[in-house]
Amino acid sequence: MRAQLAERLHQPYALFALSPMTKRRPEEMPTGTPLSPQNPITLFAARGEGESVQIAVTALERPLHDVKVSVTPLVGPKGALIFPDLKLVGYVPVQKPTPGGFGVAGRYPDPLLPLHPFEVPQGEHRSLWLTVWVPQKIEAGSYEGAITVEPQN
Repeated sequence: MRAQLAERLHQPYALFALSPMTKRRPEEMPTGTPLSPQNPITLFAARGEGESVQIAVTALERPLHDVKVSVTPLVGPKGALIFPDLKLVGYVPVQKPTPGGFGVAGRYPDPLLPLHPFEVPQGEHRSLWLTVWVPQKIEAGSYEGAITVEPQN
C-alpha cells in the first residue's frame, strides 16, 4: 500500500488527519485519503471551545530527516485571528502492555512535547497534535490557515 500511495501522490511522504481519540503506534500506517488542498482539515468549535486533530507525517519512499513544521494563524471575518497550538506526539516504550489494550510490546503515543524538528523512518509516521482554542470574544465565521511540513531531504 505504501508504494502505491507514493506512486499515486508522486511524493515521498503524505499527511493524514486522524481523530484525537485514535492512538497509533509509529509503525501502524494511517489509511484513508491524504491531506491536500482538495482534502483539508475541517474543525468545528464554538466560542470558548477547543478542538483537536492529529496530523500524521508518513514517510512513504524514504526516511524524512530534520522535519520542520509550522502553522499559520487562522484568519477569519474582519481579519480576526485564532492562534492554533501545535505539539509533537511523543512515544513511550512499553515492555508489558496492559491486558485488554493493544496486547503487544512497542512504542505507544502518549506525551505531547514542544514542537521541534524530528525524524520519520521509512514506513513509519510521526504524529502532531493540533489544537484550536476559540476565544470567547471573537467574530463568528469560517477561519482558514495553513500547515507547512518541510523535511530537510
